[in-house]
Amino acid sequence: MNLNNAIAPSYPTPYTLTPMTQGQPDRLDRIEATLERVSQQLDNQVAVNAELRQSVNALVETANIHQQGLELLAREMREQRNEIRELRTDISQLQEFERTTSAALERISAVLDYLVRPLGS
Repeated sequence: MNLNNAIAPSYPTPYTLTPMTQGQPDRLDRIEATLERVSQQLDNQVAVNAELRQSVNALVETANIHQQGLELLAREMREQRNEIRELRTDISQLQEFERTTSAALERISAVLDYLVRPLGS
């Protein structure tokens, strides 16, 4: 009795090497072709991923530039809003000055009219 045969399982295991049959070279060729296709697809995907990464980086850079521009515009808008408030205050003060000046000129005119009026009238 051969001891190796008594210990070896009678069913094939993943580790059991079987002699090549006539159809196995074709199967190996198909597997090789599939592996080559998968490898090429993987290489293509790696290239696409690299291009996408570059595009994303360019888009992020563009977005950052636009963000900086928007922040600058917002700051300028706030400054202009403050200037408009100051101008409105200045206009209000000028209008008040014009009213008080007009009232003062009317009083001065009335006083001058009174002073230049002939004494006999």
